[in-house]
Amino acid sequence: RRTGIAESSVYRILAGEAQPDLNSAMRLSEAYDLDIREVMERVVVEAAA
Repeated sequence: RRTGIAESSVYRILAGEAQPDLNSAMRLSEAYDLDIREVMERVVVEAAA
């Protein structure tokens, strides 16, 4: 509740069923003093040919 993120979204994030969007990740990292890299998985971007 201290993050302002809907409980259903938090449950999906904690269960690994969803990744937080950037705003949610920032809120979680600030509220719980986490490194944002711990909250989100890196997505590899391939360069266009």
